[in-house]
Amino acid sequence: MKMMSMNFKTLFVILLCFGLTLSLNKLCSFKRDISDDIYDKLASNTKTLFKAWHLIQNKGYDYNTPAGIQKYRNFKANLKIINEHNASDSTYLKGLNHLSDMTPEEVQEYYNLRPISPEQLSQKLRNLRAISLDDFNEDDEVERKPVSVVNKPSEVDWTSVMTPVRDQLKCGSCWAFATGAVLEGVFAIQRNGKKPMTDYFSTQQMVDCDPNNGGCNGGWYKQSFTYFKTNKLILEANYKYTQQKGQCRYMTTPKTTYTVPKFSFYKKGYTDDQVFDQLLARGPVAVAVDANQHWYSYKAGFFDSPCASGINHAVVLVGFGKSGDECNNGGEFFTIRNSWSANWGEKGHIRVKYNDNNSFSCNISKHAYQNDGFAG
Repeated sequence: MKMMSMNFKTLFVILLCFGLTLSLNKLCSFKRDISDDIYDKLASNTKTLFKAWHLIQNKGYDYNTPAGIQKYRNFKANLKIINEHNASDSTYLKGLNHLSDMTPEEVQEYYNLRPISPEQLSQKLRNLRAISLDDFNEDDEVERKPVSVVNKPSEVDWTSVMTPVRDQLKCGSCWAFATGAVLEGVFAIQRNGKKPMTDYFSTQQMVDCDPNNGGCNGGWYKQSFTYFKTNKLILEANYKYTQQKGQCRYMTTPKTTYTVPKFSFYKKGYTDDQVFDQLLARGPVAVAVDANQHWYSYKAGFFDSPCASGINHAVVLVGFGKSGDECNNGGEFFTIRNSWSANWGEKGHIRVKYNDNNSFSCNISKHAYQNDGFAG
């Protein structure tokens, strides 16, 4: 059935209600409030909700075409999953975002989220670049040994030193965004008085020029840290992101004076406590996770859905905390910075429930890397 256009006054009212739904919805206690009533009224007409969402998300397609109608069907299916989840006793909410008109398979394709083990990724990149990912014995890499955690702080939050969350768009460059965000955070802490940088380090430099990674076909942040041992960092303003691999312009682009001579890592199998004590206490940390389909519609709260043992996505660990009694039953959580835009999750972040039994909190502790500083 064709979805007709709305007049401006009707659309304004719908957008107002829609905004209230997103901003006032239940979080930790899951108690009903006026926003739930508004959402119920709006959700009773899925087409109206879809049209409002379509406008808010700046979707450019015509939803009356066959392709647009399929997008609407995807939206309805995702909305059903969201509503069913939010009716459960989970410690987090799902909600609508820019991915809500995609199937899980389409999201996987969009962000290159095919599940892969480090060994498989190593082989994939060897095939692309004739390299090995698994040589962890270089003199300028420091393996942090497990130690007893003593007097662990109740909270660490590095979000205040980070640049704004970005969107990798349709390119499997999460590895480059994770590397860049860690470098930006550590730079702010060590070189900028704990104030965020005013520009990003260029992710496109890594996508185009790192010979040991796969551009938009995936990569490994260990290799990109290695790249910056001998190559100077370039700012985003001088080498802008294009969401596709292009010709390397390193030699012709203005550079900073900084390189990254050393970085630290944790081999897989250590506990979340040890990762926290050895790395997170010093600054943001690049980690790899299982960003499964439960992540796609994450909106707020403490993620507690099952995670697989494999990894498919590079993100940044930026915090650790303990929730109030009504949130997560007073439990501990990690704060993760994603690269799916600030429109996703909690302004681009997800809080993952601290749970060693859930693949060590979605594998956060298995592949943790952080640069030790800068030269130059």
